[in-house]
Order: sequence, then C-alpha cells, then structure tokens
Amino acid sequence: MDNNVYTSPSEGIGDTVAKVLHFTGVDKVVDFVTDALEIEDCGCNKRREMLNSMLPYKKKQPKEIEITDNYVMKNGRKIKVYS
Repeated sequence: MDNNVYTSPSEGIGDTVAKVLHFTGVDKVVDFVTDALEIEDCGCNKRREMLNSMLPYKKKQPKEIEITDNYVMKNGRKIKVYS
C-alpha cells in the first residue's frame, strides 16, 4: 500500500481501518503470512477501496440561504417570510 495513505486525510472508513492496522502492526503480520504462503495479493487495497466507496467521509455542503425583502431563497426555492 502507498505510504501516502497513512499520512493523507482519510477519504472513508477503509482508509481509517488501513491506518489502524498499519500503526498496530497488523499489516506487517499479513505481509509476512502472505509471503510465507506465497499469496500474491491479500486484497487489502480492494477492500479499502470498497469500504471507502460504501462509507465515505463526505463534507456536508452548506445550504445556500439568501434573504431578500419578504422572501428567503433556500437551495433555489423561494419561501415567503412573514413579519
């Protein structure tokens, strides 16, 4: 796995799991076992990408609110304000 995954902000839960496994040393054990069993790829990157796509960390978009006279524009909809 790329080292920048461990230093860059997590895009989803998959990146967070990968970081925890790296910092606890579990990834080294997996590498050792897969090498010993002559397994080419453990599937960690595919799992990380799948988890990131299923549970991404999205930044919430701020709602657009514009106030004019007796109306409020909220996400493109005009709402009358009573005063």
